[in-house]
Amino acid sequence: MKNALIEHGIPDSIIYMVYAGFRTFDSVIRRQKIFRLNSFTVISQKFHNQRAIYIAQVNGFSAAGYNAQDASIDNGFKNPGTRQIGSR
Repeated sequence: MKNALIEHGIPDSIIYMVYAGFRTFDSVIRRQKIFRLNSFTVISQKFHNQRAIYIAQVNGFSAAGYNAQDASIDNGFKNPGTRQIGSR
């Protein structure tokens, strides 16, 4: 993802990868505590962005989401139709 953004003209210096993002809440809060960002764009699937933007807004951050293409049904448990039932 990072390489694709760079190829499309996004400067490397403003791309922050969240490697320890095991939960949406942690990923959003870490953006401010670690990276000192109060506004950011989340690039992920729609089901994830909805949660991330809500968490950001509740915590006083400005966030936007860019929805990537959903994973196919072949991805099994990671598919939003299955995995997100408990999350929502």
